[in-house]
Amino acid sequence: MVSDNLKIIGMKQQDKTNKTFELSLPAAVKFNEIVGHEMRIRRFQEDDRDEVVSLHRLAMESAGGYIPGPWDKDFDSIQDTYLNGRGEFLVGEVDGKIIVMGALLPVDAETAEVKRIRVSPAVQGQGLGQKMLSTLEERARELGFMHLKLDTLESNEAASKLFSRNGYIQVGSASFEGHKQLLFCKELGKGA
Repeated sequence: MVSDNLKIIGMKQQDKTNKTFELSLPAAVKFNEIVGHEMRIRRFQEDDRDEVVSLHRLAMESAGGYIPGPWDKDFDSIQDTYLNGRGEFLVGEVDGKIIVMGALLPVDAETAEVKRIRVSPAVQGQGLGQKMLSTLEERARELGFMHLKLDTLESNEAASKLFSRNGYIQVGSASFEGHKQLLFCKELGKGA
């Protein structure tokens, strides 16, 4: 499944059952503006918190949808919210700077919610959101999830296109703090 020109960065972690798993990550990404530098995707660490919160805010402001509030409380305890259960929180970094992130939050035994996909505005449009989404989908399969769901602001056309291009189906909409959200879902299956 991996071609010769892809660099795989493995990551061994222990899940809640203390089973060690190998997370196969997609290729390192070469940037047009950051020639010769590679992006490494890895699991969130506590030292990443400030950078992750800053990236969240910057990306949401850029998309015209930053709304501070209690719904951001998951950033106060990423370990407990995402990593102590069957979830995941990943960051992508170049030269030690986090430029993309994404997470999986378990909903039930078969369903996880894709959360917090954010790409630094300085490097948007270079496929980093795609890399993170693909990595999260692969991790969801490894964790045994069969369904994924997510939401995005209607005003975030790039995200809506990304999700549709990857087989997510819009199943509804909702209103959140005066903003329209689009609701998507996807059946993972075994390999696609």
